[in-house]
Amino acid sequence: MNHRQVRKGKNDGGFKFRQDLPDVMYFVIKNSLISIVVISLSGWLFVHGCKEYRIKTVDDPVALLKKNDLPRFPQVPYKLGQRDYYNNSNETAAEYLKIAISGDIFFISAWLRWRKSKLPRTI
Repeated sequence: MNHRQVRKGKNDGGFKFRQDLPDVMYFVIKNSLISIVVISLSGWLFVHGCKEYRIKTVDDPVALLKKNDLPRFPQVPYKLGQRDYYNNSNETAAEYLKIAISGDIFFISAWLRWRKSKLPRTI
C-alpha cells in the first residue's frame, strides 16, 4: 500500500490523517527515544571496553595513570597504593596515592595513607 491508496477498516474506509496522527507520533517518538538510549549505551560500553583493555594490557600502570591528567576514579590508584603499601613498597605506594589525591583532593584516606607511606617503617 502506498501513500495514495486508502487504508481500509476505519469508519468509512478512508484514512483519517488528523485522527491517526497522535498514534503515529507516539510510536515514532517512543521508538526514537528507545533507539537513542540503546545507541548511547552501546557507544559507552565500547569506549569503556577499550579503556579496560588498555589498562589490563599495559606493563606499567603508574605510567598509564600519570599520562591521564586526573584519573576519573581516584579509588583505583588508591587501592593500588594501598596494595603496595602493605607489600612494603613505599615509593610506588606514594606515587599511586599522589595520583589518587590529584583526582580528588578531598579524599582524606588517600592523604593519610600517602603521609604514612612517606614516614619510615618501624617494627
